[in-house]
Amino acid sequence: MAKDINESLLRESIKNSQKPILIDFYATWCGPCKMSEPLVEKFSEENLGVLDVYKVNVDENQLIAKEYGVKSIPAFVLVHEGKIKNKLIGAPTKQELEELISEYTLN
Repeated sequence: MAKDINESLLRESIKNSQKPILIDFYATWCGPCKMSEPLVEKFSEENLGVLDVYKVNVDENQLIAKEYGVKSIPAFVLVHEGKIKNKLIGAPTKQELEELISEYTLN
């Protein structure tokens, strides 16, 4: 299950994680974010143990969103070994999410 997380917890998780991390940058008022939420939840459950999925509200965590170059939402950023490895902007399909992580997971 995707976990809603703030900036400091996200930084700590990135620093300590051995697994890839998929960050879903969203806002509560964003229609496409709401539309993609069920897909992201299902994707998170299907990849449990393979990667961690975190949700970051851009209105509450503007600094980290800016740091990760998020200018449009929803935005998905894959981080592995502390570095940005891949990005996807806009409401994704399941296939797009799978392609986003495929190089960094052994699923």
